[in-house]
Amino acid sequence: MIEGKLPCHMIYQDDDCISILDKYPIDNGHSLVITKKPYEKIIDMDVDEVAKLFSKIPKIANAIIKATN
Repeated sequence: MIEGKLPCHMIYQDDDCISILDKYPIDNGHSLVITKKPYEKIIDMDVDEVAKLFSKIPKIANAIIKATN
């Protein structure tokens, strides 16, 4: 998905992460925010990387809310 080789509904992308709609959503707008740098677990990320990733969630969430009404 990150390299564009797998089909997905990408809703956000920048240098650090992508956000895609979940293939099997629990609810409308269910999405995933994925780092471009591979980690096995979120606890493998340093605090600054986690903060940077999570700081993007409100922007992504607002776009999803606006699109899905």
